[in-house]
Amino acid sequence: MNQLIRNNHGFTLLEMLLVLSILIITSSIVYQFAMKISEKQSVNQFIQQVQLDIQRVQALSLSEPRLIYFSFSDRSYQAYYENTREKIVEGSYPPEVQLIKFSNLRKITVFSGEFWEFGTIRFHTPLGERQIIVNIQKGRMKIVEL
Repeated sequence: MNQLIRNNHGFTLLEMLLVLSILIITSSIVYQFAMKISEKQSVNQFIQQVQLDIQRVQALSLSEPRLIYFSFSDRSYQAYYENTREKIVEGSYPPEVQLIKFSNLRKITVFSGEFWEFGTIRFHTPLGERQIIVNIQKGRMKIVEL
């Protein structure tokens, strides 16, 4: 029994520290990549949701002959009817997304499915600038990454 205990070789402290440091380095690299993918997905979902909300308001304005306003503020956006101010759509930006102050389109007026204003809605994201370009009248939109 004593011979078995004498021949039993365990791991040294140096070997354990080496394995632990390799494990920490690889897990931190994987964590950073996972966070970037998650952040990119969050931004993409937000931009798509804004575009879908604008299209929803456009479709709603086809069925109801009322003026609908879609406005963007610093931390949120909303759509509402002109007279009653009844909210149709309301949303807030993710923490990492900000509306750029120099966006030339902060309020969209929609009537009978047509946009009365056109321009660019610009957002600052950790991935760079994202734009939603709204074209005149029938409201074709496209998303641009800069």
